[in-house]
Amino acid sequence: MISFGPLTLAAPAVLAGLAALPLLWWLIRRLPPPTRQVVFPAVRLLGPVVEQPPPQARPPWWLLLIRLGALTLLLLGLAGPRWDPTPDAPSPRRLLLVLDNGWESAPGWQEMLSAARNRIEALRAEDARVALVTTAPPSGGWPGNAAPVPGWVTPRTALALLEQHAPRPWPADREGAARAIARLAPGSADEALWITTGWGAQGAEPLGKALKAVGPARLLPVPARMIAIRQFGGTAGGWRVQLVRPEGLPAETVRLTAIDTAGRPRAETAVRFDANETSATVQLGVAVGDLARISRLTIAESRSAATTALIDAAALHPRVAIFSGERRGEPRPLQSAAFYVRRALEPYASVDTVAAESMTSTEANIRVFLDLPVNGRDQAEAMLRWVREGGIAITFAGPRIAQNGTRLAPGPLLTATRAVGTRLSWEKPQKLGGFAADGPLAGLPNDPDVTVTRQVLVADPSAPSLMRWAWLEDGTPLVTARTEGAGALVMVHANADPRWTSLPLSGLFEQMLRRFLPLVGRATRPAGAPEGSFMLEAALDGDGLLTDPAQPRQISPEAWESAAASPATPPGLYRAGSVTRALNLMQGNGPISPRFRFEPLTKAAGLPVVSREGLRAPVELAPPLLILGLLLAILDGVLSLGRPGAFRWPLRRAGASAAVAVLALLAGLVAAPRPGHAQLFPGLVPREPPASQAPATTVEPVLLGYVTTGNPAADSRARDGLDMLTRILRTRTAVRAGSPQAVNLERDELGTLALLYWPLTSPRPLSPEAAARLSAYLASGGLLVVDLGPAPLPPEVVREVLQPLGLPRLAPLNSDHVLARSFYLLDRYPGRVQGQTVWVEAGTEGGSDGAVAGVVMGSADWAGAWASHENINARQREWALRFGVNLVMYALTGTYKADQVHVKAILDRLPERNR
Repeated sequence: MISFGPLTLAAPAVLAGLAALPLLWWLIRRLPPPTRQVVFPAVRLLGPVVEQPPPQARPPWWLLLIRLGALTLLLLGLAGPRWDPTPDAPSPRRLLLVLDNGWESAPGWQEMLSAARNRIEALRAEDARVALVTTAPPSGGWPGNAAPVPGWVTPRTALALLEQHAPRPWPADREGAARAIARLAPGSADEALWITTGWGAQGAEPLGKALKAVGPARLLPVPARMIAIRQFGGTAGGWRVQLVRPEGLPAETVRLTAIDTAGRPRAETAVRFDANETSATVQLGVAVGDLARISRLTIAESRSAATTALIDAAALHPRVAIFSGERRGEPRPLQSAAFYVRRALEPYASVDTVAAESMTSTEANIRVFLDLPVNGRDQAEAMLRWVREGGIAITFAGPRIAQNGTRLAPGPLLTATRAVGTRLSWEKPQKLGGFAADGPLAGLPNDPDVTVTRQVLVADPSAPSLMRWAWLEDGTPLVTARTEGAGALVMVHANADPRWTSLPLSGLFEQMLRRFLPLVGRATRPAGAPEGSFMLEAALDGDGLLTDPAQPRQISPEAWESAAASPATPPGLYRAGSVTRALNLMQGNGPISPRFRFEPLTKAAGLPVVSREGLRAPVELAPPLLILGLLLAILDGVLSLGRPGAFRWPLRRAGASAAVAVLALLAGLVAAPRPGHAQLFPGLVPREPPASQAPATTVEPVLLGYVTTGNPAADSRARDGLDMLTRILRTRTAVRAGSPQAVNLERDELGTLALLYWPLTSPRPLSPEAAARLSAYLASGGLLVVDLGPAPLPPEVVREVLQPLGLPRLAPLNSDHVLARSFYLLDRYPGRVQGQTVWVEAGTEGGSDGAVAGVVMGSADWAGAWASHENINARQREWALRFGVNLVMYALTGTYKADQVHVKAILDRLPERNR
């Protein structure tokens, strides 16, 4: 290897072939193609005549230039030239590379990857090793809540690991990364490089100190277009959105777009930032008919989780029309029901106070009637028709409704009011009694200061169609509802003014009315209460796109209000029954609060800053030179074919010169450099020796679980059986399963398990807590394998145990079911017991509906067959193991192989010649 400043030649001996170029040029000019001699018979009659040979043709100068240029370029390319802009920079043997991959890294992620690749490719030491550390935990958090100690790997392995990382949609945990780096020996790295976008000072100081302790550390901030949605809220006919960006930037304009559920833009507005301005607020208007279709707000110029705000039913901002039965000037503003209702709904909806005569012509999603009876035939029919089409009618009952009634009541009312706590009554004012667990008000705090002095009573509180959402201490209904077509009729049995109840004076009043807003668009089930925990249905990735969750995640209804975007609770869309909620970075306790601003981390890190120019990777010049040389050689061949026989290379007398050229090329091929990080034939490269420590992987293992029964023998058999099944999966499939997890149905979360094995040996019924957890697990797509064992319980006992789950009808498993061919093609499913019927959910054979079975039941003792080969036929055990593999693959892929159901019918319809 020879260096000439920034130019390095890996095989300079190949350039010796350039000395043959003058000889080749002389031979080509000296030895043109021989002339062809044609003897004409009549010429012999002329006798001996001396003929002068015709002048020899010589190749033109431009053809000589092409041929010599091709050889020159090929020889230069084979010499292995390399342009290194930093030839004097020392090449470390141990490089610690830290990548910020929190949500702030998404705008500059590709530039960060390019900088990291350049630094790794610039390593020149043959024994160089790289340790790669990312600052954001994976989904679910680091194992044991501690970042793994970085391992030293070869540059080629580091490049492969680098491609597996992506920006996360939650904040970086730099303090956790610092603790992992601190476990390395001091001075173990020759260089530590931290690549970041340069924003987010939290945790920068401890990470900078940890990097200094392991070796010379530098900071590489990559320029990126940083912008985020800081706040968004509903206004009249749209959203009010506040954007934030770093300080000190020039003026710019970005586009804010509202996207519907089909991915089409429904509204767009420009957001203008003046020079040095850090925040801008804009009103995004959306047509009333499109409000319910909007799924997210995005910024087109910067794709990230911080520039995407997911919209769910709770975030909709419907148009509310208030119709009041109060006369003009009566009562005073602070005693007006309309005043309190308007103040409670204005932050979350477009609210208009409308005259009663415009009731049928007003465009609104929700109509609120404040002690306004609706009894006229035409008016009442129009309102009921509007409700059946999806409208929500909310009525506050006051004295006028008590006297006259209303057609919009969920049920018949008594024609009188109940007064408590007044001078003429013996009863004290009634306090709130509670809220229905299956209604939209479930989970609201029971304010002890709220009292009711007057109310309108329901004639028949036990009517089957009447839903009671809230009640008083004595059990009398306070809020009732009834579904009507696609909409709902809701009634609060007290007027919304302080003369009837202190509810409007409390914060609970606003919370109650806000819970009614999500009923728009899904009032066919107006209860709207969470059914179990919220399960992650669609996850938001670092680029602001919705993807399938990597693992099931759930949030309890009680913890939802305080939930924040994190590895344990990723941002995205969560569902509990028919209720959908969105978790964003800029809501709740998320990382982007209303006071959020971009803080530079350069000062907090305390590291010297290096630019990307100082880390440019060397440029290999050989590939372009070789390609250009080959192109010139091809051009020479094309030109020679175009003029046959005119300018061929000398073959006979110039054989020596051709041999010289061939030998020069062969010598170049032998002496050509072979860098360790770039092989032409990867299959022939010997395996690298294992590093001292395996690199950390980002692939999360598939988890299998078993239900503990309290029977040590059954639990041990289930654990051993699943342990053997995980080993079979690792050897026969691409599934990497973790250690089996013991599960207590009373207290353990099941969302992370792909398959749950339940050896049902006890007749004890499920507790409500266990039933709720199992139901949520099945609703989230989990697979429950119920094994009744070799001595199954009676069918009526099994039915009683499983009754709280509300399982659908079961049908025998046959070979046409997707489960029978999810990996192996099976027609029997034995365990230690064979010949027994295996049951699955009916209608899940794998048709076009895509239904997947959530329950598999049998009495075969599969775990016993998986666990041991003793006292079982080897062929029978092999069938049992194959069925276990099919179970796991079915849990992971569902009806993936159902698309082959119609192959036979398609082949039968094809003509014989086309088969």
